[in-house]
Amino acid sequence: MKKVISFVFVALLTVTLVGCSFTGKDKKESKERTYEYLLDLYARAYNEEKPELIKEVFPEFVFKGMEDQLTVENIKRAKSYYGDNVKFSFEVTGKTKMDDEWIEKANEDLKNYYNTDTKVKECYQLEGTTSIKGSEDESTSNMEELWYCDFDGTWYLIFG
Repeated sequence: MKKVISFVFVALLTVTLVGCSFTGKDKKESKERTYEYLLDLYARAYNEEKPELIKEVFPEFVFKGMEDQLTVENIKRAKSYYGDNVKFSFEVTGKTKMDDEWIEKANEDLKNYYNTDTKVKECYQLEGTTSIKGSEDESTSNMEELWYCDFDGTWYLIFG
């Protein structure tokens, strides 16, 4: 049951933490946009209950119409299953560069699913784990379908 809740939480966090202004780290670091930086922002949004941090992590077109689901209450509710002092983290153990055929298909999917002309220029699939740990429970699961992609010159994370 906890694994299902963990999976649902990660999916909920991915979909619901959208559309707020960025108030994160300094300008130099935000320009670098490494996957480590973006994963850190993602974890900080959850750990610090600051959903506004997530806007910098994912492309805007993914989140159109989802702003009303961005709440601190949603984060607190998801964290409540794990007790006190809950921390969300990522560990990346590898990355695989996606080939031109994959990128072409991804661009078709973006056009068809999101109705956007935004294009993937380069992309890596990230491999590793996602962990949620609290005083009452913890959960670790493999990252599946998480990509670090250059969308028209700006690097973002995206879940498949």
